[in-house]
Amino acid sequence: MTGLIAKKGSIEIVLPGATFVNTSPFDKYVAWDGETYVLRPTLESIMETDDLRFIGRIDDPKDWSPLHQQVEAFNKIRELITGPKQRIPESLVRRTLADQYGCKPEEITPKQINFEVAGLLRYYPAIELIPSEPIAEEATPQANIRLSSTINSPSAARKMEAYIQAKGLGLTEFATQAQTTDRSLRRFRQTGKIRRDIFENIAKAMKITKEELISE
Repeated sequence: MTGLIAKKGSIEIVLPGATFVNTSPFDKYVAWDGETYVLRPTLESIMETDDLRFIGRIDDPKDWSPLHQQVEAFNKIRELITGPKQRIPESLVRRTLADQYGCKPEEITPKQINFEVAGLLRYYPAIELIPSEPIAEEATPQANIRLSSTINSPSAARKMEAYIQAKGLGLTEFATQAQTTDRSLRRFRQTGKIRRDIFENIAKAMKITKEELISE
């Protein structure tokens, strides 16, 4: 309630503004007793004494007509929809919760995000959660092509041979590192052909990628 000017005859009294909290549902009328505001349940209880000056009636939504209540509810909803919103990036929520729970941001579930954001509604009546940008998947034109079970690369066989010689390894020793047999490696040296799974193990044993091993 803002400040008021009370008049009694030619005398004007400036009354201070006030806010009423935790009021009883029965105290609906406001009066001034000369020093402070007081609340009373009925207008008669104020008017029956000269010590109180009637100020007004507390506007309680419970006393509104059904139409008045619906109009006010409509206005509040419209304010939430059209009014300014607190914009919160989903990535911010994920990072914060991940730090809190000791996990990766991508492991945070939508249910956890919604629960935490809902807890902010007491501070921000209207919240807009900005979705994270989806991770673009790289095009893999060969993804649907069935890969051959055999690799044919004489250059890879020569690289393997050069590696074995540079490391001073025996063929059997290197075969053990590559989880295969020296017979398979000899065939690879002779023909340039090797099973794909053995080829991958050879690359791992040489500590290079499959692409580096097969490249010319």
